[in-house]
Amino acid sequence: MPRSPHRSALIFAGLATLSASGCSGGRSADDNLPIAGMVTLEGKPAGLTLINFWPAREEEQAGVGRTTSDHSGKFALGMRGNENQKGVGLAPGEYKVTLSRTVDGSGRPVIEGGKPSEPVTATETFPAIYTKKASTPLMIKVSPESTEFRFDVKKS
Repeated sequence: MPRSPHRSALIFAGLATLSASGCSGGRSADDNLPIAGMVTLEGKPAGLTLINFWPAREEEQAGVGRTTSDHSGKFALGMRGNENQKGVGLAPGEYKVTLSRTVDGSGRPVIEGGKPSEPVTATETFPAIYTKKASTPLMIKVSPESTEFRFDVKKS
């Protein structure tokens, strides 16, 4: 049975909403800042990219943040429309950033699987270095003055 584009959009919206929260560890969630930005791969928008924000130092109390870019490569964490969501976002500090985006054989992003009996063949589009916390060269520093980020990734 073919998948409904509306169903996929609803699932994506639900996942983005559920995953768009950064825990604050020992800090007050009210200190969290909304962030936004853009992800490109080879100069083109990287739609439906999973973006993880990991505290740069393990001893930091800030939690992990996660969101997914929209079809145009734009992402936001802690914002709904143009309004900030109090207590959602990332705590001020430094974060390593990992990116992951899988596509099917036709190049369309894969955001959900089929039936368990129907394996989905997908290929990672970002170089492996960007998909792992231990190796990613992407770092950001979140502060009240720094909440907009752009990740321009080249394959070579």
